[in-house]
Amino acid sequence: MVDQMPQGENRQRLRKLANEKPGQEPRQKPGRKQRAKASEVQRRKQRRGREGEQAAAAFLEARGYRIVATNVRQGRWEIDVIATKKEILVFVEVRSRAHAGLGFPAETVDLRKQRHVANAAHLWLQWQPRFWNAIRFDVIEVIGDGSGASCRHFPDAFQSPF
Repeated sequence: MVDQMPQGENRQRLRKLANEKPGQEPRQKPGRKQRAKASEVQRRKQRRGREGEQAAAAFLEARGYRIVATNVRQGRWEIDVIATKKEILVFVEVRSRAHAGLGFPAETVDLRKQRHVANAAHLWLQWQPRFWNAIRFDVIEVIGDGSGASCRHFPDAFQSPF
């Protein structure tokens, strides 16, 4: 007689048991409360990001920049703020944190993120009817929330790979 592989629920249970180590509690899917906590954390991060982008745009306007667009999506990439000053087109990556206890937000703009911003800028420029004499990539870090947020501007923070 040939042993048959268990079907349905039993098969799933056997797979879980095969992946567990002795003495280890069986893993369970996160419950509704755990998922609610995770989504609340995500919403808080998104809100902080939006507030940071608004603070950065106000910061730039106060220094003579004209905001062209915010939250521009190009393919799978996003540009937080596009601004101009004189004849320079500026693509701005905004990084926000509640406090600098874990490091400064600008430190998180690594080479991978620089490439994403540059790729999005390249795609955005292809669809623009105007020719720009110069483009620049800036980073603005926002530390704090609401009206107490402080902004630091890093002009020409990185160069485009093209």
